[in-house]
Amino acid sequence: FVLLAILWLGALAAGLLQGGFVPWFLCGSLGLLLIGSLLGPYLALRGLSGEVMLQAETATAGDSIFVQVKIQFRKIWPLSWMTVRDIWTESSGRVVSGGSRLIFSQWGRETGYRYEIPDISRGIYDKHRVEVTTGDVFGLFSLSKTVGTAGSLTVYPKPFAPGRSADIAGFGGGQDVRNPLALYAQPSADVRDYRPADPLRYVHWRATAKAGHLMVREMEAETAGWAMVFLDGSGWSEEAAFEPAVAVAAGLLQRAAESGARTGFAFAGSGRTTVMPPTLGAADLPAAFAALAGLQPGGEPGGLAALIRHDAFALPPGAAVLCVVAEPDAELVATCAALARGGRRVSVVCPAPAGTGAGGGEATAQPTQAGWNSRFAAAGCSFAAVAVPAASGIGGGAS
Repeated sequence: FVLLAILWLGALAAGLLQGGFVPWFLCGSLGLLLIGSLLGPYLALRGLSGEVMLQAETATAGDSIFVQVKIQFRKIWPLSWMTVRDIWTESSGRVVSGGSRLIFSQWGRETGYRYEIPDISRGIYDKHRVEVTTGDVFGLFSLSKTVGTAGSLTVYPKPFAPGRSADIAGFGGGQDVRNPLALYAQPSADVRDYRPADPLRYVHWRATAKAGHLMVREMEAETAGWAMVFLDGSGWSEEAAFEPAVAVAAGLLQRAAESGARTGFAFAGSGRTTVMPPTLGAADLPAAFAALAGLQPGGEPGGLAALIRHDAFALPPGAAVLCVVAEPDAELVATCAALARGGRRVSVVCPAPAGTGAGGGEATAQPTQAGWNSRFAAAGCSFAAVAVPAASGIGGGAS
C-alpha cells in the first residue's frame, strides 16, 4: 500500500511538472485503486453486524455443539475476500476459538457458515464475538473489526456417580461396595463377614457368637430422605484435576434428587460460597447443574469444614452428607465425626482422573487410602477414593 501511494505521488508530480497523457492517466488509475482499497473495506465494516444461533442453549460436557453464524454488512461493491474468526469466552476468562475461515467474492450483503465445537468443556460461555478482516483484491490494504453477539451457552458437568467396586479404592464405613455411595443406609436382615473398615456399631453380636468370628449387619439403601452434597474448591493441583470432582458432585446430586430425597448443594471456593438449601428435586437438577457449570477451583484449607458446620448440622438424623474433597484433613474428620454422632450418614469422596491420585497428582498409595479409610471408619463415616474414567467426558475441550 505504501509503495502504491509513492507511485501515485510520483505520477502526480510528473503530471504537474511535465504534463502529458501518461502521467495523468497513471495518477488517475492509481488514485482510483487507492480510494477503492481504502473505502471498500471501511464502508463494508462500518455497518457490520453478527448473529449467532446455537443448536441448544445448554449442553453437557463432552458433547459436540453446532453453531450457525450469520454476518451482515453494508457495502456498495462486492468484497473480494474476508477472514472470519469466532471466539467464545467462558465466565472465568478462558477463551475457546470456534476456528477461522477465508471467504471469497461476497456479492450480497449477508453471509453465513456453520461449524462444530467438539468435546466442549464445562463452563458458562456468556460472551461470543466475531473478528472480521477484509481488504482490497490485491491485498494492499486491510481492515479488521470485532463485533459481539448475543449468544450464550451453558455446559453442564457430565454426572458421574460411582457405583462399581472397580471405581473404588479404600472404601469403608459399612455400606455395600456394590453401591458404595448409597445415600441412605439402614440395617437389613442379612449379615456378612466383618471387613476391616466396618464400624463396630454394625457388629451383629449374636451372629458373631454363632460363627466364631465377627459378623456385621448388611446395609441397604433407603429411597427417600434428606441429602446434602458438599464440594471443596481448595487443594486441587490444577483446573483439570477439579473436573472429576465436579462430575462426582453432579452425579451424587442427580442420584439423590431422582431417588426422591430433598437435596441440597454447597460449594466452598476462593472468595465464593454457593449454597442451595435441601429443597431440590429431580425437576430442579438443571438449576443445580447450571450452578456447577460456573464453579472454579480455589479457596483456603478448612473452608469446607466451616461450611459443613454451618449448613449440615441443621439436617435431621438419618440425612446423607456427601463431601467431595481433594484431600481430607483432621478438621474434616472431626467435623464428620460430630455429624455421625448426631445420626447423619456421612461419606467423604476423593475423586481423580483414572490413573492419578486424589487431588490430581501421582497415584495415591494404598497405605494412605487405608489410613484415611480407618480414620473415617472409626468416626462412623465412609471414605472412598474414586477413579473417574476419561470416558465420562471429563476434561473435554474445544478448538
